[in-house]
Amino acid sequence: MNLEAKALWCDLGIMPYQEAYTLQTQLALMRKEDKMPDIILQVQHPYEINFGSAIQHNQFSEKFIREIKKSYGDSFSREDVINHLTKEGIKFSETSRGGGATVVGPGQYVFYPIVFHPRITGKLLGVGEYKMAVDKVMFDALKEFGVPNIEIASGMKSGRERRDVWFIDGDRSYKIGSKGIKISENIAYHGFVLYMDNEGLKHFDKVNACGYGPNEVGITSAEQVLGRKINSEVIISSVRKNLSKQFNYDEIKDISKQELYKLVEVLEVPQNA
Repeated sequence: MNLEAKALWCDLGIMPYQEAYTLQTQLALMRKEDKMPDIILQVQHPYEINFGSAIQHNQFSEKFIREIKKSYGDSFSREDVINHLTKEGIKFSETSRGGGATVVGPGQYVFYPIVFHPRITGKLLGVGEYKMAVDKVMFDALKEFGVPNIEIASGMKSGRERRDVWFIDGDRSYKIGSKGIKISENIAYHGFVLYMDNEGLKHFDKVNACGYGPNEVGITSAEQVLGRKINSEVIISSVRKNLSKQFNYDEIKDISKQELYKLVEVLEVPQNA
């Protein structure tokens, strides 16, 4: 396995979640076969509700279920739910990433590191250490933006503890940075998201985020906490710097979306790529 402390970085722009998911799985296979170095994908998604591998935490909210029952009756089907979401311009998907129910959308800054994680942690079985490195990237970036009162772990009223990044306001915990990691034969992929703009908070009332009810935890954004937007270039620069530090890279090289698709020859290049 290539252990060089170098990585690629690709800005995918705005890309549907499922398209990015397909791309990630192919890149993870290539990384596993040592056909490419580590790569970090930067992307924003159109609105989509996604359920992850933690099945017990894949839950729609009671509010949304009441809305569905009002339209389709108590015996509503999965197709009814998907049709209802489609009418609102929201897609629905289920993938193998870690974690439970979430919402992706504009205003969320998403990063997918596809990496050989033992080089980063120094341990073949250092999954926990890798997740902590991801948490630290989010935490340090948010600190740089001036977001106060943030913690990497927060205990919920239910007694569960979730290691993400939380904004603490009194006795309430608001998620402001989240991750969902998949590990396959020492290759880590999927990644993390920072909730930067208020736009990225829309539609979270339709799910219990990662299985938490609305009385346990909410979602907030840096814009909501600070009362102002942060320039996108500042966000990307800070995340990239802190990721390079936590992942111990000597060099991160930019490649274009077009170059990436040429690298992944088995994927058909979309017409608008």
